[in-house]
Amino acid sequence: MAAHWIADAFAYTGTVFTFLYFLSPVTTCKRVMDSKDVREFSAFPFAMGIFNCSIWVYYYAVTMASSAADLTPNLLINAVGLFMFIIYMFIFLFYAGSRFKEIARLLAITLFVEAIFIAFFEGVVPGLKWDFNFGKEPQPLKSSLSGLVCVIINVLLYGSPLAVMRMVIETKSVEFMPLPMSLLTFVICCLWSGQALLIQNPAVFIPNFLGILMGSQRTVLMMSVVLDFC
Repeated sequence: MAAHWIADAFAYTGTVFTFLYFLSPVTTCKRVMDSKDVREFSAFPFAMGIFNCSIWVYYYAVTMASSAADLTPNLLINAVGLFMFIIYMFIFLFYAGSRFKEIARLLAITLFVEAIFIAFFEGVVPGLKWDFNFGKEPQPLKSSLSGLVCVIINVLLYGSPLAVMRMVIETKSVEFMPLPMSLLTFVICCLWSGQALLIQNPAVFIPNFLGILMGSQRTVLMMSVVLDFC
């Protein structure tokens, strides 16, 4: 029982910090709205945000529907994130100007891939005669396999900052890797990892634990750059 309450504490605290993280593009969107032009800003992070949040919403929904797992805070924050990233994307579309086709194409591809994802898990997976464990208890294939896909995608996403880390090393500048955002990401991953350990959910634990490792590396790298500068 104590573990349950501690897991909830981690989860709901993680929800608050993750919401703050989802607010980070507001500054960029405000600059776009003030200038009425997207300029050279990329809409790709918003497209990835839409896709990532939506697949997590799907995983949490099917897992809660097929088991006794209580993943309400996880489902809630990803649903909120999905809504926020859609708003950001439509702001970019509204002020896209000559880049409207480029951004609209990116959104269309994102929605198309998402539709394929859902169609596969709703139309194909239920007919498969194969099951495996992806947690402390056996789960239906739709839940366990969608969790595995979420893990793979998030591992790829957490690997993407490696290029930025290389840039920091080469330029000796933390301009492209702000310390507050890196620390916020690190705290978020710690909180969700704590929840995942207590509820024994590998799908939540693996990408967040990887985020802890990456966050630790980024923090050490940035601190070394700052100390060298001083």
